[in-house]
Amino acid sequence: MVVSPFGLFVFETKNYSGWISGNDQSTEWKKTNHGRSYRFQNPVRQNYGHVQFLKEILGVDDSVFRSAVVFTTNANLSVTTNHAVIYTTQLLNYIYSYRTCVLKQYEVEGISNFLSVRNITDEAQREFHVQRIQNEIYERDVKIHMGICPKCSGRLVVKYGQYGPFYGCSNYPDCKYKKPIE
Repeated sequence: MVVSPFGLFVFETKNYSGWISGNDQSTEWKKTNHGRSYRFQNPVRQNYGHVQFLKEILGVDDSVFRSAVVFTTNANLSVTTNHAVIYTTQLLNYIYSYRTCVLKQYEVEGISNFLSVRNITDEAQREFHVQRIQNEIYERDVKIHMGICPKCSGRLVVKYGQYGPFYGCSNYPDCKYKKPIE
């Protein structure tokens, strides 16, 4: 994260190599390297979650956030997105593209101090945090495997859209969860 007068820059970084494919709507993206592929959590959605959390704890408006997913140049991006998905070599240009001040200096200092105090530096706390996230992902995957919506606990049903069949929540339109059929 970068805190500046030009905004709060929140980055999800990925050190992946190979072909990366995905889109904004997918819950997962795919990495293919040397003929092998595996799925990983949609980093645009991951970063959205980070921004929402920061927005809540900082009490600032959406308009000050600048969100980007940043891949190393070892990746070949083949993604369809309306969000900033860039390479590390493009990161400075992305930051410098914002030229309008949206935060006053005292706000920048206050936010920096607030976050600095809350940064997890203890290795045991970090490990606990990572384990908790891994458990949440596992529990989500179990629910999906059982046909239960991970967002609202509704039933996942097969639906048909312009790109073919997918799993969608039976509580639509209240819940818009969907997952591609693989």
